Amino acid sequence: MEGGWSMIISRDELLSPGEPTGRFVVNISQEERERRRQRALAQHAKVHPDDPSRRLFGGPQPGSGPKRQKRATEVAAERIARQGNLMADAVIGAMRDTSPSIRLQGVRLGMEIEHREAELRLKEDRSLDEMSNAELVQMIVDAAIQARRSGALPIDDGNTVEGTATLMEDAS
Repeated sequence: MEGGWSMIISRDELLSPGEPTGRFVVNISQEERERRRQRALAQHAKVHPDDPSRRLFGGPQPGSGPKRQKRATEVAAERIARQGNLMADAVIGAMRDTSPSIRLQGVRLGMEIEHREAELRLKEDRSLDEMSNAELVQMIVDAAIQARRSGALPIDDGNTVEGTATLMEDAS
């Protein structure tokens, strides 16, 4: 076949069971090569239905590539966050110490921690107060959907209906 192209195939899955592994040469014409190239280009140009920024075939895929290494500060923060009881015991222990200066430092730290926590609660309450009814309803719906998908909210009574809800203004 003059002017044709050769493809070398050496995949074990193409062989029949018991057939020795080998190399096969498949001669294809210029036209067939161009047809296959155009088909590959067309497949690569297709957009993924769930994510328009992604191609359906080829290119980087979600989860591909090396896994991200956590920074040392992230690892330390996670470990420290799990030691809440130990930290609270240390602050309370400092408040009960025999040295007046250490007791005073423990009391100051305890008051500072309690003050920060109260500020955080107030900030969270204010953010909820500032939300519109539609935003609050959407937040509740999103939480219910997430709980349902994670299995935390089992609803298998056969009467579950999916749909949309519209917030109606109070007539009173």
